[in-house]
Amino acid sequence: MILTVTELGGLFLVAAIVLHALGILARARAILLFAGVLVLGTAGAVGTVLAWIGLHLQDAAGSITGWAFGAPLAAGLFVVLAIVTVHDLRNGARKRTMLAAGLLAAVLSVGVSGFPAMTPLRATVVQAVSNGVSALNSASGAHR
Repeated sequence: MILTVTELGGLFLVAAIVLHALGILARARAILLFAGVLVLGTAGAVGTVLAWIGLHLQDAAGSITGWAFGAPLAAGLFVVLAIVTVHDLRNGARKRTMLAAGLLAAVLSVGVSGFPAMTPLRATVVQAVSNGVSALNSASGAHR
C-alpha cells in the first residue's frame, strides 16, 4: 500500500481528534491538527470547510478591527492565533491550543494571514510531509 500526502494529512486529523476525545497529549494533538490542516489545505470537503472558516474568520477579524481602530488589520487574527498557539505549546498545552492551532493552519492554508512572508509556509510543510511519506513508502517497500 502506498501512502499519499493527502492520506497522511487525513490521518493527522483523525489522530488529533482521537487524542482530543481521550483527553491526552495536548501538545501532540495541537501539532497533528496544525500539520493535518496545512497538508490538506483546500482539498476535499474538509478542506473546503476549513477554507470557508479561514476566509470568514479573517473577514470577521477585519470588520471588528476596522470598527475598533478605524482601519481593518488584516493580520490581527493571525497574530493573535500565532501568539496563543506558541505560548500554549511552550508553557503547557491546554484545550484551547488545539483549536488555536487548527484555526491558525486554516488561515495559513487559504493565504489570508496578512503577511506575505507566510505564504510559502504551507508549501514548505507539504514538501516536508511529502519527503516523509516518500521515506515511509521506501522503507516499507511499497511500489507504484
